[in-house]
Amino acid sequence: MTITQERFLEQFALRLVDKGFIRVNFRRAVVLEKRITISEGMDCNVHVSWLPKSWPVVKVQIRIGSILLPYDVTVGLLMDYKGGPDEILAQLVRNTTEGFADIIIKQL
Repeated sequence: MTITQERFLEQFALRLVDKGFIRVNFRRAVVLEKRITISEGMDCNVHVSWLPKSWPVVKVQIRIGSILLPYDVTVGLLMDYKGGPDEILAQLVRNTTEGFADIIIKQL
């Protein structure tokens, strides 16, 4: 991961914390998580993580009930997304849930 990518991710992490994400620093990983309530009795957890001194990949996981939706994106692609942190986060959520929607659509 380049210095530019690390700085971009650090700024992105600060913006996510401003949006209510909790930052957990592990020895080799940065994890940001947020729990939201979709409806009564239905929670959703959003995790965004990466390894700062390793591969330039950001992992996104959305857990709705017992369903886990994973998505991986390179930092380079993330940096190419248009807009600020809100738009980047929205794009990540769309990309993560898109595969799940495709599975449902194929079953209809």
